[in-house]
Amino acid sequence: YIFIPDLAMTEIGGFAVEAERSIRFDYCTYMHNSPNHINFVTGPYSLTQIPEPSLSLVTVQTGALNVGSQYSPNPQLQSIKEQNKKIISVFDESANDVFFGPSIRALYNSVIQMCRDEKSRDRLFFYIKTKKEDILNGLPDLRDQIEELEKEGRCVIADSRVSAAAAASDSDLVISVPSTASFESVLMDTPTIVFNPMRAGNSVFYRNDGLNRRVFHDAPSMIDAVQRWLDRQNDSLGDCKDIAPFIDSYTDRNGAVRIGEYLKSCLKGFDDGKEPEEIIEHANKTFVEQWGEEKVTGDNSFESQIARKFYPHSN
Repeated sequence: YIFIPDLAMTEIGGFAVEAERSIRFDYCTYMHNSPNHINFVTGPYSLTQIPEPSLSLVTVQTGALNVGSQYSPNPQLQSIKEQNKKIISVFDESANDVFFGPSIRALYNSVIQMCRDEKSRDRLFFYIKTKKEDILNGLPDLRDQIEELEKEGRCVIADSRVSAAAAASDSDLVISVPSTASFESVLMDTPTIVFNPMRAGNSVFYRNDGLNRRVFHDAPSMIDAVQRWLDRQNDSLGDCKDIAPFIDSYTDRNGAVRIGEYLKSCLKGFDDGKEPEEIIEHANKTFVEQWGEEKVTGDNSFESQIARKFYPHSN
């Protein structure tokens, strides 16, 4: 059905445009690869998630959309920091038996354990950013324990309207199951670890010996690493600076601005009465002059090149 609006836009001389709202993660290995004229993606990593030739006329790397510098500090969390406590945000994912059911339960059991541990309970505060309210409701035994800890002032369940990037901006560390939220945390420059007992994906976090540094397969190892980080014995925990440029080579949080600049160029072309092909050609030229030739591609060659470089064992 998605062909129909794209075809309609072509018939009236307009452009069908798609922007990557959330960065995909590995076990999905797909993007919304719909036929359109212009496809805006975050960066090199996003291109590896297109397993077949792009159906867009042009693919433009613009940087991430859901991150920025506009987040105001959360007064409640700032008050917690003034008590010399470290704030850890916790990101879950929509639960299902295939990828996340056991992982989410194990994640929250770990959080509860650290909240109650005598070594850390007075030095840690957990900011629980659940993706959907029904996730915790589907785990009533854990939800009841978390709500009890919340009454004790050891954690808080974030408002559902709080974004992952906003939560990360207030945090000293993020613990996440494999999810798009973990990428947003990395691009907010917050140390991020992925709890992945089911080996579900996010292979980019394993690069450069990331296992047991920013990816953990079991709760005891993760809890021990957090304890050592808390004791200042593990400063490299969650350090993702080396993989951030692969996710978003700009790392300046201005993805929305670049998309706006590109589309503004297109709108001016329409106003000047130019043909669609000429409009896209001019917008591409302007973008490349400012941001680099590798940021715009009209076929699948660049995606294949990136995939071979970073995933040499893939077919």
